[in-house]
Amino acid sequence: MSQPPTNQKEDVLEGVIRFQLSWNKNPLADDICLETLELVRSDMLRQQLIGQSAERYQGYGFGNISQRSEQGFIISGTQTGHLTQLARQGWCEVTDCDPMTGKVSATGPVKPSSEAMSHAIYYQLDPAINAVIHVHSPAMFNAASQLNLLATAADIEYGTTEMVTALQQLFLSCRPLIANEKDNSPNEKGNQPLLPHLAVMSGHEDGIICCGSSLQQASQKLTDILTLANALT
Repeated sequence: MSQPPTNQKEDVLEGVIRFQLSWNKNPLADDICLETLELVRSDMLRQQLIGQSAERYQGYGFGNISQRSEQGFIISGTQTGHLTQLARQGWCEVTDCDPMTGKVSATGPVKPSSEAMSHAIYYQLDPAINAVIHVHSPAMFNAASQLNLLATAADIEYGTTEMVTALQQLFLSCRPLIANEKDNSPNEKGNQPLLPHLAVMSGHEDGIICCGSSLQQASQKLTDILTLANALT
């Protein structure tokens, strides 16, 4: 999906895990509830924001979804886009992640999505964030400028520490500050709501990522932006 710089010797394939993974292949804990994750993922599949198609991205699965858990976060497994429902075999729990060094620890029957680090940085940035959804939408991606969407630089690829840093900077640039430290005057960005937060991953073909206080909030934001984007075509 994302196209590497021309000076790279190897193609970067979608779905390839690019971080150092410590994976404990075991069933998910019995008390982990997946009902809302499955419902929201089904809605994203219906809108073709998550899925797999021979006509798109060399046939690789695209999009992933996660929700905060007691140990870290539950995320859809890598290359599961072709499945209508994941059940307990298609999810795993990321229990530890250092996005800046590219190290991820996870437990579950499948390996975590290749975008796990991009999800992790949001959970670490704000305790109010309880859900992250990464989708692929040509309509939203192509309308990014017209809709004034935040975007990472086009030379930053998916699944890298550079992408994590870029997403972090975009998020923090929108954080409302209650008062200026020196004179207590309102910050000029203080009227901007922090959540939901959506960003275009310009170096990741059609890539969009959105975080929110809930899965419903994040998915509704994506649906709203998709509606606006489709109206421009």
